[in-house]
Amino acid sequence: PGIGTVTTDNNGQFTINIAAAVSISVSSLNGRHHATMAGSSAPSGSFNVSPGVPATIQLLTAGASTAQAAHTTTSWWTDRTNEFCRAILGNSAELNTADAVVPTVNIASTCNAYYTGNTINFYQAGGGCANTAFSTVISHEWGHGLDDRYGGISNNSGDGLSEGWGDIIGCYIMDSPNLGQGFQTAGVALRSGNNTKLYGSQTEVHAAGEIWMGFAWKYRENLRAAFGTPAALQISEDTVIASIVADATNQQNAVIEVF
Repeated sequence: PGIGTVTTDNNGQFTINIAAAVSISVSSLNGRHHATMAGSSAPSGSFNVSPGVPATIQLLTAGASTAQAAHTTTSWWTDRTNEFCRAILGNSAELNTADAVVPTVNIASTCNAYYTGNTINFYQAGGGCANTAFSTVISHEWGHGLDDRYGGISNNSGDGLSEGWGDIIGCYIMDSPNLGQGFQTAGVALRSGNNTKLYGSQTEVHAAGEIWMGFAWKYRENLRAAFGTPAALQISEDTVIASIVADATNQQNAVIEVF
């Protein structure tokens, strides 16, 4: 009251100039790199703050449900993924548009997540699957948005380029070949960059995307073997992720753009 909306810094802190005690309300999360989040079980609360007295606003506890944690997890990973790509692509107009992405969590279905029209959408736990609002799944769906920003999504039958882009963003940010670890089974990845799929051999779009993902991961591993990890990360990010600006529309052209 009398101040308006405030946003925390990188440390989760903010300062307000008040003359009298106020009650601060927290509702659906809104971040520097995403619009207001939608979905059930959003963190909320009112916190009394007095002038000159530091206060702590805690959104959740260690006992939070997966539905509650979906909000804070999605906010954190959306921010981290955006910042990761900004470090490679710069503060571009495309990434500024991505700052308006609208996340929705705890959708009343199971075992899926999807991107559409600058929105990322995640399903509640059930049907043998975890709540899909977690780490590399969030980065994957956001990666579809990055592909969309730079010329539009290409997921031609048997090619799966955009699915591969989403997987690459998730794997590169974690520096791990595993995408969606724990999606269905604890410790088991949904997809892996360590695969032996050959181009043209897959018709299902996610399986086809694993070929582009596998190229990118093995490329990074070969660089690591030759030059060490720091150089491998820098070179692979500068040549693979930065090549998205060229807007290849199939995997063959995407590989050419890397070279």
